[in-house]
Amino acid sequence: MNMRRFLASTTALFLAVSLAACGSSKPSKSAVIDGLSPKVSEQAKGDERLEKTGKDFAKCVVEATYDDLSESSLEAMSKGEDKLSNKDDEAKLKEAAAKCMPGMFGK
Repeated sequence: MNMRRFLASTTALFLAVSLAACGSSKPSKSAVIDGLSPKVSEQAKGDERLEKTGKDFAKCVVEATYDDLSESSLEAMSKGEDKLSNKDDEAKLKEAAAKCMPGMFGK
C-alpha cells in the first residue's frame, strides 16, 4: 500500500512540474546566449579582442543574470532584440557586463 501511495504521489508531482514547465515561455540559456552573441559582436566592431570573445562575454552575462531577469527581457534577448522589459533588467545587465568585461581579455 505504501508503494502505491509513493507512486501516486510521485506521478502527481511529476505531472504538476511538467505542466508548469509547459506553460513557461522563458527561453533556454543557450537560446538567450545565441541571441545576444551577434549583438555583442555587432557592438564590438573594430575591437578585435572583443569580437573574438563575444560569445564568451554573452555567456558570462547570461549566466550571471538568467534567473533574475524577466521572461519578456529574456525572450527579447533570445531574438536579438534590443528592447528590455524594464529598467531593473537593464541595470542587472549593465552590472553583469561590468563584472564580465575584465575577464574577457585575460584569456
